[in-house]
Amino acid sequence: MARLDPIMQQYVRHQAIWYTQLLPDKVFKEAEEPGRGRVKNKKPGATGQTIVTQQPPELPYYVQPFDYAEDLELINVESTLVKIKEMEAEKKDLLDEAEYLLMFNAQQQYDYCHRVGSMDQDERRRRLHEILVVDIAWNRLRNAADAITMRLTHWRLSLQHKAAWEASNSGDDHVNEWLPRPDRIDFASHKPTLSLQQVSRMQGDIDFEVKTFERLCADEMLPKETREARKQDAEDGRVMLRATDHVLFRLEKARNSVECLEKTTAAAVAAAAEEEQEEAEKEKDVVESPNTIEPRAAIGTKIGLRGTEADMPAMKKIEEKVTGK
Repeated sequence: MARLDPIMQQYVRHQAIWYTQLLPDKVFKEAEEPGRGRVKNKKPGATGQTIVTQQPPELPYYVQPFDYAEDLELINVESTLVKIKEMEAEKKDLLDEAEYLLMFNAQQQYDYCHRVGSMDQDERRRRLHEILVVDIAWNRLRNAADAITMRLTHWRLSLQHKAAWEASNSGDDHVNEWLPRPDRIDFASHKPTLSLQQVSRMQGDIDFEVKTFERLCADEMLPKETREARKQDAEDGRVMLRATDHVLFRLEKARNSVECLEKTTAAAVAAAAEEEQEEAEKEKDVVESPNTIEPRAAIGTKIGLRGTEADMPAMKKIEEKVTGK
């Protein structure tokens, strides 16, 4: 096992888990009884034949998709709603138990930290393992609750799709009727950065797996059935790679569209702010500038001898001559 590649080790574990789940219960009972499960050749010298046990067919490495349209048609709404209620109750119980274990472990952590000085090595080790056991149990409960949450999300969305699809006999239903209700984002303006990274990482993993399967299906040391199974796994992987290419293209297109919209919006906001600033500066200049037409007295005062005040002595002399004073 240690000599195999990491991908082959994962494959062997994957196959072993599936085969174990498919075995009937009597196989495990017979394995516990001594002498059972062994095939004995009563006359090995006479026949010279070896008994070959038939191996079950190998399961595909990649999960095969199902036809979503056919699945929607087969959904029974009433039974699905009943199952959803049962799953919600189970989820509530799991979350309640998980919260209890979280508080229970907090008590253990408090006791350990406040008594660690008076403990010997064995007691310290035992208490740390008790904290670890409760933490593992808490993780399993939360994972089970999260698995139910994901299943409920898919089931509710499928019911929504079935209702929208069946309501429109002519197929004129809009895509918005199929979209889930957003809780955190606006679908049209969200930039899928982390989604792109995740799908790109998946693409790299699948590419490595396909190359490994291609090398194994060409290995003449492996049985023919194994090589055929690896050949089919490689073909399934290539289909997955083509699918990831299309998904990445659409995600990148959505991201670029949002980025262009952000740039256009930012440019429009900057232009509006600049125009507003220019208008404010013009109004400020008009308020602070002097009047273009000034009173005559002010003009005379500024120009000195020329003006009304400068002509006053001459006017007085003419007036005295006329009056004879």
